[in-house]
Amino acid sequence: MKTSVEEIGPVKRKLTVDLPVERVVASLEEAYAKIQKTAKLKGFRQGKVPRHLLEQYFKQEAETEAAEALVRASFREAATQVQLVPLATPRVETGPFSAAQPFTYSAVVEVRPAVQLGTYTGFKLEHAAYGITDEEVEIQLRSAQQSMTKLCPVDETAGLAEGMVARIDFDGTADGKPFEGSRAVDYVIDVGGGKLLPAFEATIMGMRVGETKQVSFTYPDDYFNVNLAGAKGEFRVTCKELKRKEVPDLTDEFAKDLGNFATLADVRAEIRKRLTVTKERQAKGELAEHAMRQLLASHPFEVPETMVGWELEVMYREIERRAKAQGKTMEALGMKAEQFVAQYEAAAKDRVRGTLLLDAVCETEKIQVTDDEIDARLQEIAQSIGEPAPKVRLTYEQQDLLPALTRQLRHEKALDFIIGTSKIKITKGK
Repeated sequence: MKTSVEEIGPVKRKLTVDLPVERVVASLEEAYAKIQKTAKLKGFRQGKVPRHLLEQYFKQEAETEAAEALVRASFREAATQVQLVPLATPRVETGPFSAAQPFTYSAVVEVRPAVQLGTYTGFKLEHAAYGITDEEVEIQLRSAQQSMTKLCPVDETAGLAEGMVARIDFDGTADGKPFEGSRAVDYVIDVGGGKLLPAFEATIMGMRVGETKQVSFTYPDDYFNVNLAGAKGEFRVTCKELKRKEVPDLTDEFAKDLGNFATLADVRAEIRKRLTVTKERQAKGELAEHAMRQLLASHPFEVPETMVGWELEVMYREIERRAKAQGKTMEALGMKAEQFVAQYEAAAKDRVRGTLLLDAVCETEKIQVTDDEIDARLQEIAQSIGEPAPKVRLTYEQQDLLPALTRQLRHEKALDFIIGTSKIKITKGK
C-alpha cells in the first residue's frame, strides 16, 4: 500500500491511497462470495448461482462492495502510516475499479489545527468592585422570608386577590388556534408573584372557588414566544382552590426557624458572607471572560467545521435544558435549527478556538491536575446536587466523564495563570 498526504487548507488534508492488485482481487472474491449467499436467479437455488452468471448479473454490485470494503479496511492503516488523525468520517472519492489493476482512492478529512501560541500573558484586565450593600442583603433576606411562607385556607366567599395562591384549570387559544401549553389541569399560580402574564392575571382577579370564567386578552408584541406575540388569547378558566399566603415576620424566632441561627443579625451576617463569595466568583468570571477575549483576539486561526458542529450540539443542549427548566421549548422560543446555527455559529467557533488555545497553554506551561483537585471538585458537585460524593464519582467513572472534568480543571488553571500575569483594574461596582 502506498500513501501520500496533501495539505489543502489549514485544517483539511487529502489522503491518497494506492492498493496493490492482490488486495483488489482478494476483496472482489470476498464480495462475490458474499453476494452468492443471497443471489437469486431463475433455475438456480439460492447460494448455487455459478460464478460466471454472478459476474454477468451482479458485476456492478460486487465491484461497489469490493471498493467500499477496500476503503474500510485500509483507511485507518493508511492514516496511521502518514500520522494523520481525522476528526470525522472522510469524504472519499474512488478511481476506476478493475481486478486487473491497482485501486486508488482519495479521502478528504478535517484535522485538529496546530496551534502556534503568540501572546497569552500580560493582558490588561478589569472587573467590577464587589462590595455588598445593605439593600442586597435585605433582598436575600426577603427571599428567605418568602420561602418560609405558609399557605392557609380562605373563606369560601373569598375572591382571588394578590397575596393568594390558586389552583386552576384552563383551556385556550391564540387567534382561535390551540397551541402547546394552551391547556392545563391543576395549574398552580402565585398571584402577584410576577410570573403570570399581567394581562391574563388581571382578567381572573376576583374569581371564587368553583367559578368558571371566559377571559380574553392580547399577548404583548414583545412576548417571549414569538408565535404568540400580538395574538388574541381566549381562555376558559376554572378556579378549583384558593390559599392565602401567611408571610412570617422578620424576627429572631424567624432566624431560628431558618437553621443554626440565634438572631436575625446572624442571618444577615451569613447572607453577607455568601454574597461576598458569589461576587468574588463573578469578579473572577469577568477576568476570565476578558482574558479569553484577548486571547482569542491575538490568535486568529481557522477551526474545523466538524469541531464547530460538535460545539453547536453542546450549546443547543445547554439552551434546551435551560428552556425546559423554565417550562419552555425551543420551538416556543422560535429556535429552529437554521436560526440556531445562524445565531450561535460564531460563538461556537470562538469556544472551539478557546478550547484549543487553553490546551496549548496547558501544554506549554505544563499545567496538570492532581487527584486531590479532582476529588475536591467532585465534592463541590456532590454538595451542589445533594448527593454523596462517592456516588457522584461513580457516575463520572461509569459515564467516562472524568477526562472532560480533568480538562475543564486544567483550563481553569490555565486561565488563572493568564490572569496572574495580567494587570488588573477594578472598576466602579455594579
